Amino acid sequence: MSRKNLDDEPTFIERDYTSGDFNIPSDKEIIRRHLMKISDISAEEYVEGYWLKKPFKVGDGVTIIEEYQKDRRKAFINLVHFLIHMMRPEFDDEIKEKEVEWQIELDKERENHKADPDKSMSDWIDTKRDYYDKMLGEIFLLFNRIDFFGSGGVYIDE
Repeated sequence: MSRKNLDDEPTFIERDYTSGDFNIPSDKEIIRRHLMKISDISAEEYVEGYWLKKPFKVGDGVTIIEEYQKDRRKAFINLVHFLIHMMRPEFDDEIKEKEVEWQIELDKERENHKADPDKSMSDWIDTKRDYYDKMLGEIFLLFNRIDFFGSGGVYIDE
């Protein structure tokens, strides 16, 4: 095994292209795939997580199998949160300003939820989901402002 000389130039993978040797998807490809996931979950009802109980025949008897159904609101929040991190290097002043404003609003809402004994964790998740929904809308506007995907716009190919 040979060691590289410290004077050798480092090799960088281009952000917009797939590396042929490693088949590593580009940032744009990761973002496209992520948008497909967001689209899929957005097509479903945003429901709180719950346990689904199903009867299952075992021999002469029946047993109940419980299967957890994920909280789609939390899944949406996590998907958009990751997208924000992926897109942050591309943020322009307009979206940076809105993100700061909304984060201040969200922090105030969190304090209000903590102070109000009638507010549940579910209420807080709904509030957070609304915040991330606004941020997703701003990211779509950003895609168009900076022509992120080229002249084709936000095109998602399966």
